[in-house]
Amino acid sequence: MPGADEGGSLRDRDSAGGRSASSRRGYLVFVALSLIVFAPALGIGFRDDDFAFLAHVREHGGSGSLLGRSDAFTFHRPGATALFYLEYVLFGLHPGAYLAFNYGLHLGISLVLRSLFLAQGAPPRLADTASGLFLVGYAHYGKQVMWACTSGPLASVLLAGMALRAVLWVEGDRALGSWRRRLAWTAILAALWVGPSLHESSLVAPLLILLLARRRKTRAVVLALALVAAAMWIAPRWAIAGANEASRPTWPRLFHAPIYLLRYVGFMLVPFQPRALASLWGEHGALLRVVSSVAHGAIGAAAFALMAARRGRASEPVRFACLWLPLALLPFCLVGIPEGWMELRYTYFAAAPLSLAVAAALLALPRVVGRSILAGLIVASALLVVGLGLKYRRDAKEPRNTNRLRDLQALSIRPQPVVHAVPAPATQSPRDPERDRGGFARGASPAMAGRPLVGSWLSASRSWGSAAPTRP
Repeated sequence: MPGADEGGSLRDRDSAGGRSASSRRGYLVFVALSLIVFAPALGIGFRDDDFAFLAHVREHGGSGSLLGRSDAFTFHRPGATALFYLEYVLFGLHPGAYLAFNYGLHLGISLVLRSLFLAQGAPPRLADTASGLFLVGYAHYGKQVMWACTSGPLASVLLAGMALRAVLWVEGDRALGSWRRRLAWTAILAALWVGPSLHESSLVAPLLILLLARRRKTRAVVLALALVAAAMWIAPRWAIAGANEASRPTWPRLFHAPIYLLRYVGFMLVPFQPRALASLWGEHGALLRVVSSVAHGAIGAAAFALMAARRGRASEPVRFACLWLPLALLPFCLVGIPEGWMELRYTYFAAAPLSLAVAAALLALPRVVGRSILAGLIVASALLVVGLGLKYRRDAKEPRNTNRLRDLQALSIRPQPVVHAVPAPATQSPRDPERDRGGFARGASPAMAGRPLVGSWLSASRSWGSAAPTRP
């Protein structure tokens, strides 16, 4: 009966709308939890690598940051240094503002991932669970977010995710006008071009688009751009790293890349640090490092075997995630990781597909079992992120960091004046005797006593190469 069919379709739409609204509420719970989890990170001060970026932007200023030139870095990321310079102009020496900006980028990446998963056909519950897991730190554990100088890698991942989502939008909307289509492709190509200047991990974004794209013309354009971008950004990277053997790919490391890939995935799933175990167990630490490395490799191998076995029955987003995961880790596997040591920040881009694969596996389990394991993963990830945040707060208070920050604050408060002797014109009014005695002119602020005024302050600012308003 027509009436019965219409009633059934209405009930189906109402049921789908209710599930979608419920999943959105679940995602908002993840957002609230992430705010709590990353709250301790806002109290982290500048430390270690942050000071290299601060010294770079103060020495080279805006133009030097845009060119990315520096002898202190073993990488070529002009976009990252330029973005950090803009942050320095806005935030000065207030590390909490940098970290809040990083969290904003992290939240934006999670929203883009949610939209990408939904556009690929993932159910709302799966998309919200996967993007929520990523948001609370699962598989990357927040280290990329909790450094003041890591906005560049975060922005790189954001551009890559937006490019992937835009490709699906352009190819899926048949009614899209020609000028809108050209504008969208211009934005996609710009994102793919700018991304590697922020971080090398986005060099795999064109490969991911080749896996997503269905049209031959799209694949040809993206492949050509990928080759040009790789040549433009990888060549300077290899040239700069030429004197640094630890960061230069070599042929033996290429053969070890599969082993590093398995260890990375195992570490993301079970993030126990071999170095921490070695420090706790003293003389038995070397043996524990070997055992933990083998265990990480075995866990990674089991994970890839499970994904390969289920790939044929998995949905399109999960199959895509199984290819995304190794591609995102491949650049770091080629460089090589020292034995028994893992770097959490390198797992950030790969955490998105792994979160999707894990969420799909858990939602396929019986409801009680799947939800219990999911809750355990969320709690474990949250505790690890909070623990790292508290550790970094302690590290920032160590003398090696507080002394460097004190020096920067002193230089910001008291810039070295550059005095130029200029003969006074004959028509100049008599000088103020108070100024001649080293005091301050009538009507001037006592805070400027003994300091140069506009001209010499600008000279001092240029001597640092920075037009930023210096703040303590």
